[in-house]
Parts: sequence; structure tokens; C-alpha cells
Amino acid sequence: MSCELAPALTIKKPFLEGYSMAKRIFLFAILIVNLLILDRAAWAQDDFGFVPNVPPWNQPNLPPGPVPGMDYQWGTVWGPEQLNVRKGDTIRIRYKLDWWGLGPLSTAITGPNLENWRLDYSNGVNNRNQWGHPTGDGIGFWCIECDWLVDAGDDYVTIQLDYMGSSQFGAHLEVVDIIQAPRRSLYTAEQKDNARWWRDTTGNVTSYIDWAATLYCWVIPLRYCGALVAGHFVSNNISNHFATIVVDPFDPWYQYPFEPELELGWSLTGDYAIDAVIQSAMYASGYAQAADVTLNRASSCLEVGDGCVWWQMDRLRSQQYYAGWWLQNTANWLYVLRDEAYWDGEYDLYNVLDSAAGTLWGAGDFLMSQ
Repeated sequence: MSCELAPALTIKKPFLEGYSMAKRIFLFAILIVNLLILDRAAWAQDDFGFVPNVPPWNQPNLPPGPVPGMDYQWGTVWGPEQLNVRKGDTIRIRYKLDWWGLGPLSTAITGPNLENWRLDYSNGVNNRNQWGHPTGDGIGFWCIECDWLVDAGDDYVTIQLDYMGSSQFGAHLEVVDIIQAPRRSLYTAEQKDNARWWRDTTGNVTSYIDWAATLYCWVIPLRYCGALVAGHFVSNNISNHFATIVVDPFDPWYQYPFEPELELGWSLTGDYAIDAVIQSAMYASGYAQAADVTLNRASSCLEVGDGCVWWQMDRLRSQQYYAGWWLQNTANWLYVLRDEAYWDGEYDLYNVLDSAAGTLWGAGDFLMSQ
């Protein structure tokens, strides 16, 4: 019995090995043929009925699975990943197929609030960037490396890469560019230019007071040094507010009001004029810092088309008015101390306080007129 079985076993092993090799050659031939066919320009813009932002298992133009004789799965191979984008931004997403085991494969980049999908074929179509492949041979939707352009329909959207078919592959996404949409602004170009001028002017006063304090605080009466410190503090905060007008950055908390923090924070000295300068500078700074936040939130309301822009703007104008009022009060007391410095023979200090008070008074007047 054993002698009769031996020839059968020696025949079956080579047959199986030959069958396996033939199968590999056949699958490799399919890959080569498809890569060659991809150069045909007639396929360039069709992509064979692919519907962007729809998972492969819901694509209307894919044949049903599974494919006999091969593993068949579906799910997410990469992501989800949240992107630091704003509504209206254009995102360039690079798709890369890292490796592929010649099995049937369909993929799709998906994510909520993503609009206006388009493949970038600006440099022509080739066997690396072609997305749609003939579905009749079970290949599906993918590319070796290609770029998708898509618009963000909301802030901080997420993307992921879904797949269906053989799990014998690897792929990932790269965000290679974010093209920012033109921003809507609360202020005209002329208003931003005015704010830019006041930013620089009050910034120069901040630097001037800083120089004077470094030079004179060693030799002048302490009360005048306190006046310089208060003037430096408030002019720096006011300059920062004008800088915010110029830039008006986005604030995701745009639907919430922001209240100024007006606690005094510094110890009073018992010197009436110095205490008045300190209190006025603190209040002006508190309202200016609140106006910074409110301005950003009003600008964000405008950008996303939310009606909160109107009540945020009302709050902004109120905060700017009070910042300007307290800033002018600061300037008034700096004028008082300027005159006292002159009477005390501190003539250089007189010039510093006079320049600072004049600039702060003008900045306050500008803020109250907004």
C-alpha cells in the first residue's frame, strides 16, 4: 500500500508549488497592466464615479464584496486627526499608498464639514496620481501618491482615511498646506492704519518711560519713580490693545461675554497724586485688556456669521470708552506730577511726564470716539 502512494505524493507537491507561483505571476501581471493603463488620458478626469467624502462601503459605483479567496475587511486605516484650520480655509491633503499586497482595495478620505473636494491634476495625470481605477477587475479607488484639495466648512475639522477590501496594504495622509481664506474684519483698512499709528506711538512712549525710569529712578524722589512705573504699565497695555485691533485674531469662545478685571492689585502709598495715577492706570489697563478679548470674540462672531457680533460690538465700544476715560484721567494726574517735578527742580523728568501725558491723553480721546 505504501509503495503505491509514494508516486502520488511526489506528483502533488510540484503541482501545488506551480499553482502558487502561477497565481503570484497572474496577480503581478494585473498590477503591471493597470499601472500601464493608468497613463491613458481618457481616464484622467472621470475617476469612475467616485463620490468624495463617502466611505468605500457606501460608494454607489463599487461592486459588492467580499471577493472569494481573499481577506476582506473595512474600517479606518488612518486618523481621525483634528486640523488647526478655520472655516473657509483650503486644505491640501496628500494621500500616500505605502505598500500594497495586490488585493482589491478602495479608500476614501472622509470627515465632517468638508466641502468642495477636488483632485489636483494641475501637473497632469500619471500612474502615480490617478485616483479612479477600473472597478471591473476588482481594483477600486486609490492612488500611489496624489493631492486632494478640500475646503473647511467649519473650524477645526477632522479627517480620516477609510478603506474596504484586502487588508494587505498601508496608507497614510499628510496635510501639506493650509491656504487661509480671506478674513472678514470689524475694521476698515483706514481704521487699522490709525490703530497701527497709535500702537507705534504708545509703544514709543512705553520705551521712552522705560529709558527714563532706568536712568532717573536712582536719583529722583520715589514718588516720581512710581509715576513712571504706572505710566509704563498703562501705555504698554494700551499699545497692546491697538495691536489687537490691527490683527483681530480668532477666539473660539466668541459666544461668551468677557468682564474686565478692575481690582487694584497694587498697594496704595498714601500720596494722593501717586495713588490716583496708580488707580487710573489699573482701571484703564483692565478695560483695555477686556476690550482685547471682546474685540477678538466680536471678530470671530463676524467671521463665522454668528449674530453675537452685534452685542459683542456694543460691549467692545463700552469697554474702549471706559479705557479711554481712565486713560485720560491717568494723563491728567501725570500732568499734575509733571508740574510738581518742575517745582522740585526735576526738569528732565518734567519733559518725560509731559510727553507721556500728552500721548496718553490723545490715545484716550481716540478710544472714546470708537
